[in-house]
Amino acid sequence: MKGETGSPAKITRPHVSDIFPRKRLFRLLDDNRKHSVVWLSAPAGSGKTTLVASYLDEHRLPFLWYQVDRGDDDLAAFFYYMGHAAKRAAPRYRKPLPLLTPEYLPGLSTFTRRYFEEIYKRVRGVKGSRVQVKTRGKHLLEPLTPRTLKPFCIVFDNYQEVPAGSMLHETINAGLDLIPDGIRAIIISRAHPPDAYARMRSNDKITVIDDIRLTEEETAGLMKMKVKGKVTPECVRKVHEKTQGWAAGIVLMLEKARQGMMDAGSMEDSGTDTIFDYFATEIFQKVDVNTQVFLLKTAFFPDMNLQMAERLTRLENADHILSELTRNNFFTEKRHHTNPVYRYHPLFREFLLSQVKDYFVKNDIAELQKKTAAILEESGKVEDAFALYRSACDSEGAIRLIMTNAMKLLQAGRIRTLEGWIAGLPDEIRNNMPWLLYWLGACRRPFNPPESLVHFEKAFELFRAQKDAEGVFLSWSGIVDSIYFGFDDFKRLDRWIKILEALISEFGGIPAGVIDARVNVNMICALLRRDAGNPALRRLLERSEALINESRDNNLNIIMLSHHHLYYLYCGNFVRSGLIVERMRETCKSCDIVSLSHVILKLSEAIQFNFVGDLEKCRRAVDEGLKLSDESGVTVLNFMLMGQLVWISIGMNDFKTAGDCLKKIESSMAMLRPFDIAFYHHLKSCEALGKGDLQQAKEHAELVMAITYKIGARSNYALMNLLYAQVLCELGECGKAVEHISAARDVWEYFKSPFEEFSRLLIEAKISFGQGDEKQGLKHLSQAMTLGRECGYVMTYIWRPSIMANLCATALENGIEVDYVQHLIRKRDLVPENPPVHLDNWPWQLKIYTLGRFGILKDGKPVEFSGKAQKKPLELLKCLIALGGREISEQTITDILWQDADADMARHSFKITLHRLRKLLQHENAIRLSGSHLSLDPWCCRVDVWAFERFLGEADINWNKGLSDNAAQLTEKAVRMYQGAFLSREPEPWITSTREKLRSKFLRNVMKLCHYYKERKQWQKALDCCHKALETDSLAEECYQHLMKCYHQLGRKAEAVAVYEKCRNVLSSSLGVNPSPETERIYREVTEENKKYIDRRRNKF
Repeated sequence: MKGETGSPAKITRPHVSDIFPRKRLFRLLDDNRKHSVVWLSAPAGSGKTTLVASYLDEHRLPFLWYQVDRGDDDLAAFFYYMGHAAKRAAPRYRKPLPLLTPEYLPGLSTFTRRYFEEIYKRVRGVKGSRVQVKTRGKHLLEPLTPRTLKPFCIVFDNYQEVPAGSMLHETINAGLDLIPDGIRAIIISRAHPPDAYARMRSNDKITVIDDIRLTEEETAGLMKMKVKGKVTPECVRKVHEKTQGWAAGIVLMLEKARQGMMDAGSMEDSGTDTIFDYFATEIFQKVDVNTQVFLLKTAFFPDMNLQMAERLTRLENADHILSELTRNNFFTEKRHHTNPVYRYHPLFREFLLSQVKDYFVKNDIAELQKKTAAILEESGKVEDAFALYRSACDSEGAIRLIMTNAMKLLQAGRIRTLEGWIAGLPDEIRNNMPWLLYWLGACRRPFNPPESLVHFEKAFELFRAQKDAEGVFLSWSGIVDSIYFGFDDFKRLDRWIKILEALISEFGGIPAGVIDARVNVNMICALLRRDAGNPALRRLLERSEALINESRDNNLNIIMLSHHHLYYLYCGNFVRSGLIVERMRETCKSCDIVSLSHVILKLSEAIQFNFVGDLEKCRRAVDEGLKLSDESGVTVLNFMLMGQLVWISIGMNDFKTAGDCLKKIESSMAMLRPFDIAFYHHLKSCEALGKGDLQQAKEHAELVMAITYKIGARSNYALMNLLYAQVLCELGECGKAVEHISAARDVWEYFKSPFEEFSRLLIEAKISFGQGDEKQGLKHLSQAMTLGRECGYVMTYIWRPSIMANLCATALENGIEVDYVQHLIRKRDLVPENPPVHLDNWPWQLKIYTLGRFGILKDGKPVEFSGKAQKKPLELLKCLIALGGREISEQTITDILWQDADADMARHSFKITLHRLRKLLQHENAIRLSGSHLSLDPWCCRVDVWAFERFLGEADINWNKGLSDNAAQLTEKAVRMYQGAFLSREPEPWITSTREKLRSKFLRNVMKLCHYYKERKQWQKALDCCHKALETDSLAEECYQHLMKCYHQLGRKAEAVAVYEKCRNVLSSSLGVNPSPETERIYREVTEENKKYIDRRRNKF
């Protein structure tokens, strides 16, 4: 296969030549193609590996070969080498498969599933997997079809090396359970499948072949091929009988025959128990001393190339020895590379290692192991090297190996391997070498931050004593990392914040490069949690910008940028935070970005969109983040992603989605850290608050307060004070709420965050209104809305849609930041508990005018309608309004508008007209049909008649309560709205009755208002009321009476007389009657007073 050059022997198929083809077993393997997995189980020396390798050659099958060893118990090592094997099998895919780094571990099953799915995608149809067909003398490749596609084989060799309790069993089983058509797996083992494969066996996905012994006929064929001269049937029978078809035994007997020493009765029983004796007497003792020494020394190599053998043995003829061993099938296999690799058969290597102690003294064996380990180390075979260093008790070599490879192993996710190496060293060595403690802390940090903290602190003290600047600052960073990600006691950060300042002075600064970047990002984290007012924070952020520009580590840059994003969100600078998200997006386009960085980006996007009110984009970012998590197995941020979804769902009153997310979070509560648990209770409190369950909201808020205070999350504690204040306010405990508002203000003072101030002022406004202090409430509300306009805010920390809607309504009532408030209402689709029909400046989607004129405004713009096509839909709208606009039965409407049509035709006409009306209004939900009842939606439509009646209804309540001033204000609003008769140009009787009812109501209330002004001697306002009434009804004699009295009180006697004359003429011409006695009395009173006035003037002159 292509791609073998330079690949490790672990993923290289053994080279087979001059072997006896096992046609019978080839057919058996072919016959089992219906099974996805073939488990080949047989004792050592049965020829399992040779069988599979020759089978692949026989059928020219494409393959991926993987030799399992005990190092694969570290799953990260398994995936590391499996990735190399996949690259070798499908070299056209340039992007490497992911490494199993710590962020994948919580979602290991997902990672495994996606990993194997990606391998299957890459290896299906690889070059060389199509069948050649002959057409007109030419060999052509047929297109890839189920008929022409050869199965791709994935081979796991030496599977018995996997420890019994290893997770590798479940991992490989999970991967093979997904195997698609066109791919087969062959597992080679000395044992039967473990219990992990029980389900696959029960589902008939796996078959076991456990008898691959040679038949007597195959034994004869092998003997004829290997032995020169004639082989008698009797000899074949004896060999087969003694070996029972065991391949290793047959080969040993053939080796003896090659030396001319075999006859039918010359061998005793050849079971596996005596194979070492055969190796000793028939192979090892027959070779020269140099070859014996070569074999014994090189047995310490799991596999080797020529250069390695030469360096270890110092034999000039090493090349010749290896060639002879492989040429004579001397239990030595050769794996082809540009630089071939040799490997002894496991049984033969085991024999050789058992002989070492008989040929070398103990000290020589240790030196030999050290030398072998050094060669392995230089060749990149670090696991094998470490095993030999440890066997030779060479701590110095082991430590050097750890120090050289620790970072590489961590980056590859091979934490268990590194941790095992360090833990395997003597305690007195490990506990006195700071770098070993540092790397041990780094290994434990993803799994046990408190334990890693202990190791980092010990390392720090030792580094500091040794004046090792790099070690000091790296261990400091590890300490802060452990505290931060422990999420259980941020107060411990205070000490280390102070220590860093001393360290910078002590060591003359922080070492440049990666160490500077790591210290920088950890100090920012520490200050954000504990001391955000520290002047050093801004300097660190500026330094961080420079480090990001200099750094080539894009994944570290994503982490640094995410902290910048959090800082500017806290500061309320959403423009800057948005630019940072855009920068993160660009950085994530780099090819070296890992899955965790992509998920961090999606979380940052979701938070950003949430804060700027783009809820659909927020939801999309969450969905994309969770999808990435599912595809990659990086689930560590799922909790935070779902938290964003809970927040926006509560803000949209979508409590089903919020509840579903919270249930998913609850299912993993046992894995959550204290900070995470606090966040969960925060979400539960917000959910309860949204549902109106104030007691539950309070209980969860109190838990949040207790946890955040205990763990020392100062910034979050301030936010929780705002949440608790909101809950207390809605419970009516406004005094306590004020205390928590004050506490939040004190903590957040150092951020100077306008967003925090905006959120806080709105809660303070709500509290003031709740306390009955309208003046202070309007002051807070005005300050909040001004701040919101200046900064463009459409979100608060504690978003309560109903409360925000009511506060916005109050703002509009009082003319506070009208344009901004209208924008806020539209952006967040705010809907108050009761339709604010009294507010003309509410950003209604539809406004309908019927008093004095008929008109429709959609989003503030007139709806144009003309022509007969729109007549009937508009007639339907007018009818609906005339009948009250709410829950009007279809039958009532059809009886009015289609009274001459039969029932079916009327219903059909109704449906068509309703559809046309909705199309005309360009708003599907403006008119709701529920069952057979039609309504105008009062939350999106404002009808002037509704507002008119609302004002008068509230005025009546106030008149009855004796609140005359309030009643007069409300009545004035209603009077201003009455611009004329209801649908004045419509003659239909069903409109006339409504029109007269409204006219009567208007006149009655105008007179009330007139009386109110007269009682307060506000004669001019009373006059205005009368004139307004007469514009509506010129026959309203009571209005003339009030006019005469008002003019009389104002001393405008002539105008009072003129009113009388007008009244008499109108009544006479219209009704043929004279003014009433009361009118005449008022007139006489005016004229008599007028005569007295004239007489006084005459007497004066």
